[in-house]
Amino acid sequence: MLAGMLVGLLCSAEASLAQTWQYIAPMKQARVWHQAQFLNNGKILVMGGEDGSTSLSSCELYDPTANTWSSAASMNVPRSRFQSLLLSDGRVFVAGGLTDAHSATTNTCEIYDPTTDVWTLTASMNDSREEFGLCGLPGNKIALIGGEDGNQSAVLSSADLYDVSAKTMTALPNQLQISADVAAVYSSISHSIYVAGGNQGGYGSWKLQTTQKFSLDTWQWTYVDSMINRQAAQFNTLIRPSTGEIFLFTNDTGYYYLKLTSLVEAMAPAQEQWNAKGTMTPRSDPRGVVIGDSAVFPGGIGPSGGGITNCTWFNFSTNEFSEGSHLLDSIMDEFVLATSKLPQDCSWSRKLYIIGGQTKPGTIVARCEVLDLGVVRGSLSLVHRESASAYFGQIDSLPLMLDVDTGIHLDSLWSTLTEMQGSYTWDSSLVDYSGYLPPEGWILNGLTNHGNSLDIDITNVSSTFTSPLDLGTALFRPKTELIASVWINLSNLSLITGSQTTALCVTDDEDNHWAVKTLGTEAGVHTSSAFTSTLSEVPNPVSTEYTLSYTLPVTEGVTLELYDVLGNRMLDLPQGELSAGTHRVTLRADAI
Repeated sequence: MLAGMLVGLLCSAEASLAQTWQYIAPMKQARVWHQAQFLNNGKILVMGGEDGSTSLSSCELYDPTANTWSSAASMNVPRSRFQSLLLSDGRVFVAGGLTDAHSATTNTCEIYDPTTDVWTLTASMNDSREEFGLCGLPGNKIALIGGEDGNQSAVLSSADLYDVSAKTMTALPNQLQISADVAAVYSSISHSIYVAGGNQGGYGSWKLQTTQKFSLDTWQWTYVDSMINRQAAQFNTLIRPSTGEIFLFTNDTGYYYLKLTSLVEAMAPAQEQWNAKGTMTPRSDPRGVVIGDSAVFPGGIGPSGGGITNCTWFNFSTNEFSEGSHLLDSIMDEFVLATSKLPQDCSWSRKLYIIGGQTKPGTIVARCEVLDLGVVRGSLSLVHRESASAYFGQIDSLPLMLDVDTGIHLDSLWSTLTEMQGSYTWDSSLVDYSGYLPPEGWILNGLTNHGNSLDIDITNVSSTFTSPLDLGTALFRPKTELIASVWINLSNLSLITGSQTTALCVTDDEDNHWAVKTLGTEAGVHTSSAFTSTLSEVPNPVSTEYTLSYTLPVTEGVTLELYDVLGNRMLDLPQGELSAGTHRVTLRADAI
């Protein structure tokens, strides 16, 4: 099963075409039907799987920097065809699976702690499961849905809910129908879990066309719109981050024989209607991962039933696909995708790893490949531009808002967020720092002013989650009489959740940093307070004109310009009419 650990990477399908796949060091053990997760320490944890005759409990760690494999602690229970999830605190949760590679299914769950290299058994599921759906939910909870129980040769309708904090397992209401080989997808838009399609009798059996929805508000299952194609959608279900749409990519739609479709379909949770979204190179059981506004699918099962070398990119914006560099091996199923983080700064290496799998039926390999897509800086957060227009010698406020990548899942972490720490820098020759106001629901715990930088430490008292993230308000006083822009940079930001500290990487693109735009001259240019307050409100639809009053003690060397609240230059004031004294000029509302 793939490990979708690509967080906020900006990449297009076209940019990938010039890259080529390369072999890396092979695993110590050939594996198929295993799991892998990219850990916060920069290593990749590979767990369990099958070796062709038995299920494995052994685990390995890959170090991308050294290109070496080392043994990790073994799981307490052998597992193949199981599920895993990287928890918000950096540990790894695994559940269910086959324990003998044939028919014995387990209901056990355990958690791996990378800091101690120890696996610990936790609460078991109420049913034994393999090939089931799993998804993380708000509140540090995990849903485990459907699947097969090889002990009873049964496909399940039951579902469980694991509470990571309480270490408890609770039964959810049963699905409306049995389903295996499914993906469980959580949508924050509808606050619901969606289960599309599935098998009704194990792999290769009769496939469903229905879509089941479990509402976390009503705690009930309902049917929504059926898919265009019947399929077991465990491997080919992805969410487009920018819109929240659920995408299903090419798959096998047949019954005990391959019947491949090239169709891509998608459902927006707000409308719950499946629509065709183009086509791509057909394959069965495609493993895909989202990169920016594209999805990439290496390998899969081709029309002949064996592995293929195609690496297909699908662009969400255009609904078009393109072929990238082909794999070195024909990997047909249960390879693993992951990425790794570089050790320096806030850089991320955009690398896709294919770890193990089968090259053809019965041929299990330890070989691994990597596709290097280059480096991205600041992939965990992006600065949200805000501007303030201040007059020389007058204090103006600057809201500090930060766009944090959705991969951080700040909304679910908010209940445990206790502190934020960060530093700001500015050009002290242009502005004086005058103060800092914490956001609503926070109190100032510590503040150190270094003259051209400020260290802040704020404590959460009763705040609510905001997007963009509200970091408070900075106050600055322009020191120069010239028109200028002053960039206020955020050099670091750390979120403290309990005993865990998450350092967010912030882009160094100056176009995205906060700006104080200073206007006016030393002699002083002032507008009427009535005009200033009018512009801060939504214009009255009936009114089409505004009157600006301004006073010019002198005219030599004076330039007047109008800017909106984001610092965009809107229009020239009538320079030919400049003279000392008080003036009025009429501005049309549609020009502002």
